Amino acid sequence: MATLVDVEAYQAKHGRRPYWLSLLIALDQLANAALWGYVDETLSSRCYRCRAKPRWAIARRIVDAAFFWDRAQAGDRVMRHCEMSYYAELLREHLPQRF
Repeated sequence: MATLVDVEAYQAKHGRRPYWLSLLIALDQLANAALWGYVDETLSSRCYRCRAKPRWAIARRIVDAAFFWDRAQAGDRVMRHCEMSYYAELLREHLPQRF
């Protein structure tokens, strides 16, 4: 479970995204739904949320390796792609601000 400190360390980037990025996020959510996941959650977020299960831990390592450039410093540690995707879901970063 995410702690308040972890969520506060993540800097949400609300605002309009490029159209191509929105399409990639939609495809990612479709892949997750096809694997019996939540329809509005990305596969990356699910990999982090389910990281205690062995197959999702492996999937998380694969996804984080594929997105090796997507990382951020959070105090004294590094947040990688799947963890940042999870916090983005918690903070509803993919929703337009008016919602």
